[in-house]
Amino acid sequence: MRVENLYLMSLLVIGVYCRALDARPKGHKKQRINTDLHQSSPRKRTPLVSECCPSVTEIIRPQGGISKSGRIFELYRDHNSTQSFYQTSCTQGTEGKPCRYVRANSTCVQRYSYTYALVREFDSNAQWRLDYIRIRSGCTCDVTVGPSRKRKRRGRKGRRTFTSDNKGSIPIE
Repeated sequence: MRVENLYLMSLLVIGVYCRALDARPKGHKKQRINTDLHQSSPRKRTPLVSECCPSVTEIIRPQGGISKSGRIFELYRDHNSTQSFYQTSCTQGTEGKPCRYVRANSTCVQRYSYTYALVREFDSNAQWRLDYIRIRSGCTCDVTVGPSRKRKRRGRKGRRTFTSDNKGSIPIE
């Protein structure tokens, strides 16, 4: 039993020693890391994220807003409080231009959403109330799809067709 353990132990030592030797094939670059000997730590790659239609998000503090029906509202503010909203806009020069990566029939378009705000009619002494105002919420890529075109079937080049009244005897080109 002891001889078997000694034999197995010596095989293990010889195996480790042989693997540790520089037994690289000819032409192998010494700068490369041998992944058999070293457990290399996985590299964390930060994915390159790029938007089709670039946008920028910022906090705004508007004095007025537009309702769902198109009326102009004055937003409540006093010396102690101001209403703030997150707004995501297309970057300058992006809106109305073709989208990145999707050039054909595409356009970057500003999108809007509606959020609650404390408002009243513009230039009035009406009571303050909660109502929706329009806020920029993103820059999207609109792709317009044209009418589908059926492909014309083309025959093989040099193909001959025959008329039925000639019973296939005379080729017509």
